[in-house]
Amino acid sequence: MDVTNFIHLLWSNVLQIILAIYFLWAELGPSVLAGVGVMVILIPINGVLATKNRAIQVKNMKNKDSRLKIMNEILSGIKILKYFAWEPSFQNQVHSLRKKELKNLLRFGQLQSAIMFLLYLTPVLGSVAYVPQQSWIQNGTIKENILFGSELDEKKYQQVLEACALLPDLEVLPGGDMAEIGEKVFGTRGDPKGATYQNSDIYILDDPLSAVDAHVGKHIFNKVLGPNGLLKSKTRILVTHSIHFLPQVDEIVVVGNGTILEKGSYSTLLANKGLFAKNLKTFVKHTGPEDEATVNEDSEDDDCGLVPSVEEIPEDVASLSMKRENDLRRTLSRRSRSSSRHLKSLKDSLKIRNANILKEEEEPVRGQKLIKKEFVQTGKVNATVKSTIQKKKKVPFMRAIGWCSIVFILLAFVIYYVAFIGSNLWLSAWTSDSKIYNGTNYPSSQRDMRVGVYGALGIAQANIWSVYGCNHASNILHKQLLNNILRAPMSFFDTTPIGRIVNRFAGIFYVSTSRQLRRLDSVTRSPIYSHFSETVSGLSVIRAFEHQQRFLKQSETAIDTNQKCVFSWITSNRWLAVRLELIGNLIVFFASLMMVIYRKNLTGDTVGFVLSNALNITQTLNWLVRMTSEIETNIVAVERITEYINVENEAPWVTDKRPPEGWPSKGEIQFSNYQVRYRPELDLVLRGITCDIKSTEKIGVVGRTGAGKSSLTNCLFRILEAAGGQITIDGVDIASIGLHDLREKLTIIPQDPILFSGSLRMNLDPFNNYSDEEIWKALELSHLKSFVAGLQAGLSYEVTEGGDNLSIGQRQLLCLARALLRKSKILIMDEATAAVDLETDQLIQMTIQTEFSHCTTITIAHRLHTIMDSDKVMVLDSGKIV
Repeated sequence: MDVTNFIHLLWSNVLQIILAIYFLWAELGPSVLAGVGVMVILIPINGVLATKNRAIQVKNMKNKDSRLKIMNEILSGIKILKYFAWEPSFQNQVHSLRKKELKNLLRFGQLQSAIMFLLYLTPVLGSVAYVPQQSWIQNGTIKENILFGSELDEKKYQQVLEACALLPDLEVLPGGDMAEIGEKVFGTRGDPKGATYQNSDIYILDDPLSAVDAHVGKHIFNKVLGPNGLLKSKTRILVTHSIHFLPQVDEIVVVGNGTILEKGSYSTLLANKGLFAKNLKTFVKHTGPEDEATVNEDSEDDDCGLVPSVEEIPEDVASLSMKRENDLRRTLSRRSRSSSRHLKSLKDSLKIRNANILKEEEEPVRGQKLIKKEFVQTGKVNATVKSTIQKKKKVPFMRAIGWCSIVFILLAFVIYYVAFIGSNLWLSAWTSDSKIYNGTNYPSSQRDMRVGVYGALGIAQANIWSVYGCNHASNILHKQLLNNILRAPMSFFDTTPIGRIVNRFAGIFYVSTSRQLRRLDSVTRSPIYSHFSETVSGLSVIRAFEHQQRFLKQSETAIDTNQKCVFSWITSNRWLAVRLELIGNLIVFFASLMMVIYRKNLTGDTVGFVLSNALNITQTLNWLVRMTSEIETNIVAVERITEYINVENEAPWVTDKRPPEGWPSKGEIQFSNYQVRYRPELDLVLRGITCDIKSTEKIGVVGRTGAGKSSLTNCLFRILEAAGGQITIDGVDIASIGLHDLREKLTIIPQDPILFSGSLRMNLDPFNNYSDEEIWKALELSHLKSFVAGLQAGLSYEVTEGGDNLSIGQRQLLCLARALLRKSKILIMDEATAAVDLETDQLIQMTIQTEFSHCTTITIAHRLHTIMDSDKVMVLDSGKIV
């Protein structure tokens, strides 16, 4: 936009300079060369300043990119920061980057002041479907995510819902398949429901069943991926750690160190007694065949086809653990057998609900709308933003600048305009000297006095106080915004797209526009950020489905919507400029007319003074009218920041009531009729949980997807606050203490191994609380020491955003190292091994059994063998212990 406005200056400025020199030469003769010489001398000086200015801008853009990058990481991994109470560390990182950014902005302002001073000194293919290991979810309804831009075929759509075991979930969701899901859907991994609907020739599935529970995984394999599934006529490439599915695949490819080690059918590879057979025997010896929980009445027979053939494995491999696992599985199976009987009724219920939604124009179902529409103010800017703001946490922009700075700025502007008018009057008086010293030598003392005073008046016009004041205000507002965002509850992040929050941190503060157009510009810019962020994170999926053009079109639509507001802003400015210039030209015309009429009573210096000021009247009027509205138009940015500064915070990090020293010493946990919901308008997800977990007890938590297993974890960390009942740890009600006092004493190995850009050491110990020896010890116990020692940078090895330069298994082992460093009395494993390979899973299980034997351990699992050694098993269904 700026290029189109200013590109014509390249030729017009040259033309203006040539014409100006020509006319000056006609009037002054060779004397004009002195002024031209000064201008030529100052060109390289201005060039040096402009080069430095550009370097500062480039550096500032890098600092801003770094700050927004880490802000994006913070918002994406906010749950991990809350689990580990790491918010202060990352808050300091952002503050540090912001200080560098503001330092550069200050230097930029200083250089701009110098340039302005000099300016006044010298007035011059086949289709492919892809399901990634970590699912990519768009902001939108469940139906939109499944259709993924395809036309709706109701019959096929219902088949996909049934095959992917989604009907029971849709039945309990507010709005059914029209319920919105956000981009930050924790606990979701790649699953084939969206890809299944696409009519592709080849399906590439990267371990899509790792994060669903046992009987759902089997259901999806049988109904979608297996020999009799919906995709039976398609080519399916399935990356999996689930050995029990392998007997039903056509060909197995064993990969190691980037090469194919073995290839063949299941029976062929077993007969070859190679690496595959060896790993299978090892796995069965340690865990028992991982027969899945059953869904159908005849599941006892069905299970046999999913287990490695016992006849093909030596007799001594079948261990007692196999029997224990099967016993537990049968118990779960009895509770789930009836589910198949309800599939038809669920499907009919969903059809009726969708029909009602289409027929009736009514308010959205309670809880159906997840992402709230961005609020747009109308009318005048809220007085609480412009003036004395009494509401909690609201600090006005004027107060943020600082009252001392405001006094100096006002004084500087008064001096500036007095000096500006005074310089014109002085120039007029200097011109009148030609009459006094007509035809005689001009005294050098008079000349020096005139030049000195004129120069002093020029220096007085230099103003830098506003640069310091605005820099200070920007720093304060940014700190308040970041501080409040990090203290916002998880429900805020669930319902607010990352792009909308980043827009507040990346907002431009000084854009001249009308008040409402400025608001619309800001609001319509947020979808561009959100769509871009979504597109980048799901680029592999978009390319696999060849939907690039659709996403480009969506991006163009969002940009066009924003540009409509920008165009309206430009139009409104032109509307104002035409009228102000007309008024200014009329003033110049009448001033010239009056001077012609009264020419006998006016001197040349007076005429020059009046005309020079009359010619400036257009610009003065323009700035007068526009700056009157600037207070409101530019304060819109502050208004939008204060909107998030006043987001309701979660409980305080630290309160006056502190837990006892060394708490918790035992690790005893009591749930008393505990109830919780994700947001006030939603139904309960845990309904009256009551249980006692004794010290050092190992508890396994199982249940169908959506039964409330991960919600139980969130409650222990108070990510979700109680709707009723209480949780006590060693006799202390966790609701009565600060969040950091609680979260620093608990340790979680999460389902999603989230890492942040920075060194390995920072990802393990952001506060530098542990020595290198302790960190190396933790890496050794987590089986990563040899890997890290082999890196040239060691602990200083730079992890890229999201840990993309490490494998999923290595990321999960780093999360295990975090847990080892904290030495907590209570450990929670939230499906921690769902996405890792069998070898990594065994390493994690071994370390937990030895290093956390003194801890109270709660393990939420999909792989039943991971809870075989538990003291007790808690089975959840619909938010209740069954």
